[in-house]
Amino acid sequence: MYAGNPGDVRGPCSSHRVSSRDELVYAIVKAVFDHFAVFRQLHPALSTLEIQEMVPSASVISIHAGALHYYREAKLIAPDPTLEGDGFELPVPREKA
Repeated sequence: MYAGNPGDVRGPCSSHRVSSRDELVYAIVKAVFDHFAVFRQLHPALSTLEIQEMVPSASVISIHAGALHYYREAKLIAPDPTLEGDGFELPVPREKA
């Protein structure tokens, strides 16, 4: 597609199959946070970044359901007691036959 690059390029999610955008966003956010030390090394401007600075405030910006699920799972955002759930569920893996 690009000059000098005749083949496919594997991106951060190309090795994972996801069935929804919520799952894709969850997978991306989880990958960044699971490898935060490496993420901070990607650019000098990121070197002093702290995890809590990466977590948005719902009062400032709406948070994607997949990202919100990860933030709650990682206890970076407290669950909202007025809601039953965050509206996001990872699929249950099927057992091999």
